[in-house]
Amino acid sequence: MQTFRGFHGTRADLVDSIVEHGLRPSRDHDEWLGHGSYYFIDGLEDAWSSARDWARVDAWDKRSRRYRETDFAVIEYQITVETNSVFDLRTEEHAREFHRLRDAWEQRHYHRRRPGRWRPEEDRYDTVILNRLKNEQAHAAVIGHFFIQLTVKERHWQRSSRIPNVAVLCLSDPITSPTTVEVVNVDHVPFETIKHLEGLL
Repeated sequence: MQTFRGFHGTRADLVDSIVEHGLRPSRDHDEWLGHGSYYFIDGLEDAWSSARDWARVDAWDKRSRRYRETDFAVIEYQITVETNSVFDLRTEEHAREFHRLRDAWEQRHYHRRRPGRWRPEEDRYDTVILNRLKNEQAHAAVIGHFFIQLTVKERHWQRSSRIPNVAVLCLSDPITSPTTVEVVNVDHVPFETIKHLEGLL
């Protein structure tokens, strides 16, 4: 078994519901690591700080160009997953396996280029492949490095980078035994303590 410390940033008023019912799985078409519940883990930047900053920039209102005044929270989890069911894209073995599967999927679905034929955007390829990989190989968790916009300025200017800044763990939906997710700590972060972390655009 492998154990990870995972962190999730959110609004303070949502904590009780999250602790009682668990995180709501993400199911958009372009999720970083496919469908599931997401946690920051240590590996590049400090995971607690990344979770806090994610919650903070999510509270930015683009129209009014100011934060929605709300307190935040960082929930810390202890996540235990069977070692053989962890698909870690930070390793050479699993990164190569992903690209082999992606190549095979493209050849099967797009073996001949036809004018006007719809092709999914690049980020959607990854979501489709990872969801299929989870279903076919029963992976309980997928881990990867990403560049994520964690400041308002980065989101405003749509900054992107090939160099990752965070490590992310995604638990497959639904979470099944022997995977366990336990809340071990909740840090409340008052709005007044973080509103100064970033200046005006």
